[in-house]
Order: sequence, then C-alpha cells, then structure tokens
Amino acid sequence: PGLLALGFDPVLVSAELIVSTLLGGDQRPGSARALNKRKIVIPKAIVEYVMQVAIIAGANELTQTLKNYMSKREEITLELERAQDSLLETLRLLPPEYLLGFRRQIAHEGFEDLVISALREELGDQPGVTFNRTPGILSDACVNLDHFFTTSFRYLGPLRDEPKALYPLAPTADPSDIGLRGEHTAAVLDLHKNRLIRYIPTSAFARDEVVPAPVVRTLDAAVVDWLKYLDVAESIESHDKGKFGHELVVGIAGGNRHHDLTHVGVGVSQVLPILVTSLLAEPDTTLVFEQPELHLHPKVQTLLADLFLSMTQLGKQCIIETHSEYLINRIRFRTAAALKHNPWVEAVKVYFVERGAEGSSFREVEINEYGAILDWPEGFFDQSSREAEGILRAAMKKRRAERTGVDQHE
Repeated sequence: PGLLALGFDPVLVSAELIVSTLLGGDQRPGSARALNKRKIVIPKAIVEYVMQVAIIAGANELTQTLKNYMSKREEITLELERAQDSLLETLRLLPPEYLLGFRRQIAHEGFEDLVISALREELGDQPGVTFNRTPGILSDACVNLDHFFTTSFRYLGPLRDEPKALYPLAPTADPSDIGLRGEHTAAVLDLHKNRLIRYIPTSAFARDEVVPAPVVRTLDAAVVDWLKYLDVAESIESHDKGKFGHELVVGIAGGNRHHDLTHVGVGVSQVLPILVTSLLAEPDTTLVFEQPELHLHPKVQTLLADLFLSMTQLGKQCIIETHSEYLINRIRFRTAAALKHNPWVEAVKVYFVERGAEGSSFREVEINEYGAILDWPEGFFDQSSREAEGILRAAMKKRRAERTGVDQHE
C-alpha cells in the first residue's frame, strides 16, 4: 500500500492539544498530524471556565483575549484561526507570575476530563481518519513482497486443465507463468523449449543412493527426460498455431507417431504443468502444489517425489499438500537408502494437519535418517501399513499351521 489510513478519536486528540496549549505541556508526536493540522476549536464551556480562572488569577490581558476568542467562536469565519493564534501568543507573553497562577488554578486532575466531556458534547463520537504515506521500511517490505509474489512464487491448483487438441495463447504478462490450472503450459513450453536450464537428471535417481549432480540442458530435453522417467511419454513436441493457440503432441512407448493429449492417458496433462513450472523456475523460487497426485497412477506418484526432492538441491522450495502415501513413502525410502550422502533429512519437512474442536493444527512428522516416522500420528497414512502388517501376520499364521499339520502327519 502507498498510503496508511489511521483511525483515531478526534475528541481525545483535540483534548490533548487544548490541555497542552493551556498548561504548557508537550504534545505527543503526530497529534496535530492526526487532525490534518486543522485548528482546534476550544469548546465554549472550557473558554468560559478558563476565563473565570483568568479573572481570579488577575490575568486581565488573557481575560480580554478569551473574550475576543469567544466572540469569534460564534462566527464561522477565518477570523477564528487568527483569534486562536492570538490566544497562543497571549499565553506566551503573559508575565510569569500571572501565567504560573493561572496554570495552577486549572492544573487539577479533573480538567482534562472536563475538556473531553465538553468536546464530546460538541463533536459527538464520530471517528477520525488520517492518511499518511507508508514509512520507508514498510514501503520497502511491500516492494519486496510484490516482487517475490510476481517473480519468485508459483502456484498450481489440484485440478489441472483438461487435455485439449489446442491450448489457448497465454494472456499473462509473465511469460513463464503457466496459470493456476496449468492452462498456459503449452505456450510457456513452446516459448522456452530451447532455453538452457540447470536441473538434476533422472539418471541420478536410478540408484537407491542419489548423488544430485546438476547438468545444463534445454528445457525441452529436461522435460522429456522426466516424462520418460515417470513413464508417461517418450517425447513431446510443441507447435505455435498462431491465433488458434499452441499444439502439444506426445510420443508414447511402442508407438511410431505423435498424438495430441486427448488421445493419450490423462497422466501427461496432469504431470506436464508440474514439470514445466518446476524445471523453469529460478533458484529461490517457492513452488506450491495442491494434490499433485490427482489422477496419477501409484507408480507415477512415487516417482514424482524424486522430482520434488531434486528441486530442494537446486535452491527451490516446494510446498506440497498431498494425500498420497506413495509420495511420502518414496521420501522415506530415499532417506533410508542414503548412506554416504544424505541431504534429505534436512531438506524435507512433513506436517500432518489435525482437525480439532478449535480448528486445524499443524503437527510436524519427523522422519529420521533410517526413513522411520518417530511419532506416527493417528490417521497419518496408516491404513495400508496396517493392512500390510495384517497380511504378513496372516501369512505367517497360515505357514505355521501348515507346518504343524505336516509334522503331525509324519
């Protein structure tokens, strides 16, 4: 924001200025600014009260000034400002003995309350608003936030764009933004397909222990590399069709020609936006994915975790909201399989969202270097684990029964 709107109580601010003027106290910083530097009209009841005190104190010159101020107060003219200035000047020039006696007479605890009460009667309870330029430190923070969210932040929603024969042109000002649903993936890929990027090739994940050594290749080559690794396509081509949009065609294993995405599995259209936005993102970018596993085969969900792990070694942060135990288990496996070099313990943080009576809370799920979850939350991907344990127990029980039967027969 370029401006800050500050709300205040005009009665309290005005009372502070009136009391400090009459008693000679210091004003708090910003008090006059809060009233946009407008003159404060001293309530009639306060003028009359102060006039009586001035008469008692023998401050005749001040008494005459107050009378003049009272006469001007009844008129709605610019003369009131001059009368106010005259009052301040009179107080400043008042002989010390008279000024001291005057201020002693009104300097009691109830005087400020009296001023507030008189002002409240005249001004009511309407709030005041003043506009100020954003302080330098906040202005800089706003600029940095704006820069971050426009250049270093990417979000992809859970429902990616459905497969199409032709994809629309990208209307966004950011040529690397694929859209909230990945609807501009084809245009972004066609524009940047020959751009050199730094990424970790899938060959690094061919072994159980990963050595994440980045290489430099074109975006097109990197996307194809990961499409093959995920086993959803063997090749991909993008074509600019002018005003009709962009065409995406892929080659699949065992095929001798390319097909548009409407004639292949839905996995390509779901995975491709994730690959393009992740591989194209610059270091220090935050990538946010909601349920990247939707409509994907369990094998693809598992291997997709390797892509996200590779991003952590390129200075990119991935925030992933997932219901996929395959994805989580892959992270656990990579953590357990790492022997000499284990970057995953520090690179990965897992949180389980628990819904309670007072709302949702985040609970960290710690995965140690052996891939074990130290404190398994209730309901955290535990159904399949229980089923697997149940199968093992049932199989062991059956084998034990079979052996017992054989021994008895012999």
